[in-house]
Amino acid sequence: MKTTNISIWFGLASMLVASFCPKASAASAVERLFFKEGKVWTVQAGKTALLEKEVDLPNNITVYTNGTFQVGGHVPRAFAEGQVLDADGMLISPNGRIDTVVDHLILATNKTVSAVNGEASTVNGDIQLGKDTWITADRVLLGGEHGWMRVIEGQMFTPDGNTIPAGDTITLQHGKIIVQKEGTQIVIGNGRSIMMNEGTKVFGDGKVVSRDGQLSQLTEGQIITVQGVVKLR
Repeated sequence: MKTTNISIWFGLASMLVASFCPKASAASAVERLFFKEGKVWTVQAGKTALLEKEVDLPNNITVYTNGTFQVGGHVPRAFAEGQVLDADGMLISPNGRIDTVVDHLILATNKTVSAVNGEASTVNGDIQLGKDTWITADRVLLGGEHGWMRVIEGQMFTPDGNTIPAGDTITLQHGKIIVQKEGTQIVIGNGRSIMMNEGTKVFGDGKVVSRDGQLSQLTEGQIITVQGVVKLR
């Protein structure tokens, strides 16, 4: 089996945490942080406050008062206006885009994408995750404790092969209903609808029916986050 030549993926992976662990014991009490008008704000126990000193989050993420955040030994990245970073390392942009800030591999629509410190590149061949796990070019996960299984759109993995819980979004931006599902953003036109992976149904007129049957109407700029794809086993 041949590997795709993505040396940066393997070289930087060792600088990150050993696994994706949203509930690490060292987790900060900060629930999320957001960047607005050049400043970083925290949300903790429902209260918003200006970030006055750097804060550490799980998965080796540090957020600084100057509007940047750093993952492991990577170069710090700047927040964009309106972005929200939650304590699990998921970064939500005002357009509804949601990504994890840790290095990862995602099975996006019709392609496999490697993301290293926020920079994405397409993987065209087999890639190794950890010591004995591989994702092949035809999207089969081999080795490790998994044995083998076919992966599905939207699944995400850390460089060492752990699954990252996926998240999707539903938003109304400039009059358009946009969902992010399985790593891809989709515009839902009038008269159309889409079912999210966890059972929520979204309509092109902005109506949203949750999986328990509750009806709501999106407002301009609102972003709803829902569970994405789940681990096969």
